[in-house]
Amino acid sequence: MASAKRLPRSYYRLVEEFPLKAIESDEALAQAHAVLERVFHTEGDEGVDAYVEVLSGLVDDYERTAYPSSAEPWEILAHLIDARGLTAEAVTKQVKVSRAALARILDEKQPASLAVAAKLAPFFGVPLELFLARKAAPLPTE
Repeated sequence: MASAKRLPRSYYRLVEEFPLKAIESDEALAQAHAVLERVFHTEGDEGVDAYVEVLSGLVDDYERTAYPSSAEPWEILAHLIDARGLTAEAVTKQVKVSRAALARILDEKQPASLAVAAKLAPFFGVPLELFLARKAAPLPTE
């Protein structure tokens, strides 16, 4: 059984400053953002990089739960394309998805298939769930 590689001391110093655990409040979120902002402006090593990766994931988890997006997949995709100054044609070529698949999302306002979302997400640097169908809210019971 292989042992885990020990991280540099910088990792443990950051953990002491702001422990890596689930973020459960906006106050903790603000503290996490402050730590990330400070650390982003320093030259890091493997320990700092590992810490930032985990803390960024915890921030993302909290933000997705506390502030869910109400935007539809087609709105998100249209915004990302526009914000990067791209065209739908350029996206189809760079991401290697068909024009029809992109048209289903942008023109017909359909969510992406899992296969298409899996290609779009890393290209735009966003979670693939943004391109998938939203779960319907439960109907109220009487």
